[in-house]
Amino acid sequence: MKFIKIIIILIALFVIGSFVLPTDYTVSRSIVINGDRSQVHEFVGDLDKWPAWSPWEKADSSIIVYPGDSSSGMG
Repeated sequence: MKFIKIIIILIALFVIGSFVLPTDYTVSRSIVINGDRSQVHEFVGDLDKWPAWSPWEKADSSIIVYPGDSSSGMG
């Protein structure tokens, strides 16, 4: 009987705790790049060059990027 009471108390604490915790959160990541803006833009502005710097490409090798006809600039 004690075991069931402990389980019920733990479930109640879990449910009450879920109402107290914040409903949204933010995850961010930043890095300082020591380079000229034009050099940085050359990599981040061209979809063909994304695999060279994208952390997601290194984390998941199954990602395939199809840049289309124009891989940089508008459009």
